[in-house]
Amino acid sequence: MDVIEHIVSVFEHIASVAESVLKSVRIILFFAGLALIYIASQFYSSESSWWWNIIKCGIPAIPVIVWGIVYSLLNQVKEVPETAREVVIDEDGLLKNLSELDIQQVSSIRGAYSTLKSFRHQEGLEEVMETISGVGILINPFFFVLALLTFFGLFGLIFIALLMLVF
Repeated sequence: MDVIEHIVSVFEHIASVAESVLKSVRIILFFAGLALIYIASQFYSSESSWWWNIIKCGIPAIPVIVWGIVYSLLNQVKEVPETAREVVIDEDGLLKNLSELDIQQVSSIRGAYSTLKSFRHQEGLEEVMETISGVGILINPFFFVLALLTFFGLFGLIFIALLMLVF
């Protein structure tokens, strides 16, 4: 159990980092959302066609949408310790089920399909896969670059809204 407790403590540390980042993202998203609403209200025109209004209001919304996704994924990462504790420590959990699973050498497509089918029916694996997919998106280098660029876009959105308010 010592290794399992160490794994859970690592996940708790990751969750605490995610929680601190989540607080900052929440504040920035709040102000960027307000700036987006103000900018969209200034750009909207009832004389324009609907598709042109969507383009004018949708392009400034891209950074807010991307960081809304980051916010959602950080919420998933924040919940990792509870998921790990449930899956790893539970006596009838995933580790016991996987140790009892009998997997033969896969030699055909049908064998691979049956192996994946047996994994899919294991208790707790769905929670683990959901958590892994959230973390996988966050560590994807292309998503990281997109998030970094749109992070500067959030500040640009706030700055533009402030300039529009002043002038």
